[in-house]
Amino acid sequence: MQRQVRVEAGHCAIPTCRATPVELAHIRPYAQALEHTFENLIALCPTCHTRFDRGDIDGRSMRQYKANLGLLSGRCGP
Repeated sequence: MQRQVRVEAGHCAIPTCRATPVELAHIRPYAQALEHTFENLIALCPTCHTRFDRGDIDGRSMRQYKANLGLLSGRCGP
């Protein structure tokens, strides 16, 4: 699954960033989700991951970034 998430974006999923290398981030915090699912994981560079964890990037935006990746890769759904 990690490889699948990394391949989905190819770089940081934030459109204005596009940095590499990337790490996996939970869109909905693991403490709430209690599982690792493809739909809840997104590839972010360390800087954007920290910004997301701090709240500088909100969850609604992150869900939209994930949805955009799905459109680009041909996946269907929200």
